[in-house]
Amino acid sequence: MAISKLEAAQRQLDCAIRLYFAEEDLLAVHTLSRAAFRILFDLYPKKSADEFSKDLEGLIKELGWGEFNRISNFLKHADNDPDQVIDKEYETETQMGIGFAIILHHRLTKSFTPEMRAFDEWIKITHPEEFKLPPDSDPAFEAAYRESVEFLKSFPPKDCFLLPNALLTFFRAQPDGGNTWYRPGDDFKMERAPHTSEEPGRP
Repeated sequence: MAISKLEAAQRQLDCAIRLYFAEEDLLAVHTLSRAAFRILFDLYPKKSADEFSKDLEGLIKELGWGEFNRISNFLKHADNDPDQVIDKEYETETQMGIGFAIILHHRLTKSFTPEMRAFDEWIKITHPEEFKLPPDSDPAFEAAYRESVEFLKSFPPKDCFLLPNALLTFFRAQPDGGNTWYRPGDDFKMERAPHTSEEPGRP
């Protein structure tokens, strides 16, 4: 059966999210999710008429392509750095790559898979300050929401993935996989960053 590049990226990304929620090896999660990101990043300008991929490239350039690809290149190459080691935390970089891949996939397909929807909801619920989500019109609800976020952050490590797995179960049970589920902030917008033709890291 023929498999398109888009389908391959979606399957890799979904698998990476499932592995992440199951607390499997983060190196494998990183490899799969970045492979999906790279396919989607390359496909976007060929499938879409807007310049979102240039905006995204500008944002990543601000972070530094070398830093963004640090773990990916470590896991792919050993010809020039056979003695290199990973010596600092990289889970945030893994989450960032998953998030960017979900955005690209959603903009290309106008849809989410249950895995993507669960990750998207979970990361926004637990990091509202980073996504600049507008406050709820009901002050009491907003206060309760903020308190619940702090409560979730206090969970011991063994319980941190209870919520995302519950969200995944919920979205899998929806007839449309959660595609009609909406919350403020779903329409992702990015400030335009200067475009660069710099090669985005080693292939």
